[in-house]
Amino acid sequence: MRAYTFYFADRLSPVESFDIAECKDDAEALERASELLGREPERVAVEVWHGAQQIFAFERDCNRQMSGVG
Repeated sequence: MRAYTFYFADRLSPVESFDIAECKDDAEALERASELLGREPERVAVEVWHGAQQIFAFERDCNRQMSGVG
């Protein structure tokens, strides 16, 4: 398992929120990011990091991954 940090952009607040979760791989982290983004309607985007490496970013509005996994 690997620790991933999920940073959320919020349309109601200039301060990003974050969550940390253990996932077995990047694909599971992508699923988790989508789930976490969907929980709160004010969240508009998420960036997922493993340590100092950004794994991907995802925007709710266009419902597509914004940068490549890996």
